[in-house]
Amino acid sequence: MFHMAFHLPYCAWRPSCQPDHRHDEDEPLRHIRDVSFLDWKNSERSGYLHEGQISCVVAGPDEYLWTAYCFADVYFETDKTKELLFPSNQPNNLPKSMRMDPFRNGKTIADNEFRNPREFFLAVLSVRFTQVTNEWLRVVEKLQESVRGYKQVCPPPFFFFTLMRRALVP
Repeated sequence: MFHMAFHLPYCAWRPSCQPDHRHDEDEPLRHIRDVSFLDWKNSERSGYLHEGQISCVVAGPDEYLWTAYCFADVYFETDKTKELLFPSNQPNNLPKSMRMDPFRNGKTIADNEFRNPREFFLAVLSVRFTQVTNEWLRVVEKLQESVRGYKQVCPPPFFFFTLMRRALVP
């Protein structure tokens, strides 16, 4: 018997607020943070951090009989950006032996491409880890833009430069 799993929590920066209507007792399942105050050039609300998570489990009694589950909690995505991985949404020009793999975020897969569950697990982890890394990089990029905007709008006061010069020059 084997069991492999990963759980990748992340924050996604989106320009609009997509509330999570799912609740756990009185709290929403995932939280949203309004970070529009970080946009120094725009007075309108323009930034929200949405919590998200991707989880995957591959388990079975041996390498010939196994099952996989993958859950991507992306409630904040709009209809245009949601993962369209159901058979009705797949392109018609794919060969019959090929299909879109929902575990690997829609990458094409041959029917017999993954016979080993460990290889499949690592392929899914690679694709999903890249997806989460890109979301975190977008958050960092937006924060860097905010710092640059702040420096343009609010330059440091004169006494700050005086203190820094005294500290650096003996």
